[in-house]
Amino acid sequence: RRIKLLLVPIFTVPFSLLLTLLCCYPVSNHISFPSFAPSIFISLVMAMSIDYSLFLLTRYREERERGRDNINAVANMLRTAGKTIVITSVTLAITMLGLAMFPAQFLSSIGIGAAITLMSVLVCNLTLAPTILLTVPLMSDADVSEAQRKNSKEIDDVPLLADGND
Repeated sequence: RRIKLLLVPIFTVPFSLLLTLLCCYPVSNHISFPSFAPSIFISLVMAMSIDYSLFLLTRYREERERGRDNINAVANMLRTAGKTIVITSVTLAITMLGLAMFPAQFLSSIGIGAAITLMSVLVCNLTLAPTILLTVPLMSDADVSEAQRKNSKEIDDVPLLADGND
């Protein structure tokens, strides 16, 4: 029933990979990446992009099942799950940048490339996933019936911009 939501990771993975390659290309003019680096970056893009997308979509589905409209469901998704993936991605990127402290060139270049990859995946998932959910007509009524909307115990309109009082 919710198979159409799985279209989101199908779009976020290639765009994350494209953004990673576009960001790593100028860096490769200054540092040399080992021959196995693209395989590591592709694996990282696949793993993290699918993970982040499914994490966001799970929260989105929960919000829709609570009876929230599409805009508020996406806003809540970004406010809660979005904050979590930002913290996770930044933490992992800082950890990967720690590899740049090692004197071995291949370790430092892998660390820098992995940090760029993680930030690319984060940007794609925080921009492309909500855009797809808000613009593609199939997504707006993702398995939420009118009865679920009417029988919802709590429907609160969450502002699109977080007020900082979490």
